[in-house]
Amino acid sequence: MFLRSVSFNFEKLDSRSYLSNLPFIDIDSISFSKNIIFLTGDNGVGKSTLLESLAYDFNINLEGGSSNFILDKNKVPALHPFIKVQKFDAPFGFFFRSDTFFDIETILDEYGEDLKFQYNGGEKSFSKQSHGEGFMNFFRNRIDRQGIYFFDEPENALSFDNQVLFLFLLKEFERRGSQVIMITHSPILLSYPNAQILNLSKEGVQDVEYEKTSHFNNYRDFFENYRRYQKQIEDFD
Repeated sequence: MFLRSVSFNFEKLDSRSYLSNLPFIDIDSISFSKNIIFLTGDNGVGKSTLLESLAYDFNINLEGGSSNFILDKNKVPALHPFIKVQKFDAPFGFFFRSDTFFDIETILDEYGEDLKFQYNGGEKSFSKQSHGEGFMNFFRNRIDRQGIYFFDEPENALSFDNQVLFLFLLKEFERRGSQVIMITHSPILLSYPNAQILNLSKEGVQDVEYEKTSHFNNYRDFFENYRRYQKQIEDFD
C-alpha cells in the first residue's frame, strides 16, 4: 500500500470556512488498511474534498490526470494545508474524475497515433468512442501500471454490465500491487470483496461493512418496495 493514513490539524482554520462543517473537523486521523478503499456518504460530506487533497499530495492535478501531467501549484485543494499524509512513494499515480474526464480524453488523444494503444486500449481514439467505452478502455489500460489511483464516481458512464466488469478490473489492480481509493454511490461497486469502506457523515468517518452501507439498504428497500414509491409519486400533488 502506498497511502497509509491522513491526519488533520485545524488549529489555523477560519471558522467561517465550509471545511468547518465537514466530518474531518472532529477527528484526528483516518487509517487506510486495504488496497481497495471506498469513500461513501451523502452529498456534501467532503468525499471529493478529501480525495482531491490526497491526490494532490501525490503530485496529481486537481482537475485529474496522471502524475506525469504538469501540476499547477497555484491550485491547491482547500483541505490540503490542514492535512499530513503518511505514505510511500508510488511509481505512478492517476486521478480519475468523471466530471473532467472528457478534457483528459482530449489530452490523451493529442499524444498521437504512436501512443494510441497505450492510452485507450484500441484502434479508436477516445473521440470515436462512447463515454462508457472510453471509461472502460481507459481503466483496462491502467491495470498494468502499478501505482496509486484516485477514482471519483467512475460508475457515472457505466452500465450495469460494465460496473460488474469493473469489479474484475479492480481485482486486477489489486493483484498487480496497485492501490485504489474511490468515491462511489454504486452498491454494485461497493460489493467488491474485502474492501475497506469508509462512510463519511455528520457523525464522522467510520469503517462499515457492505450490508451496513446506506447505499445497499436504500437500493434494497427501493427494489423490494418500488410500488410504494410509485404510489407516492402518483399521489403527489
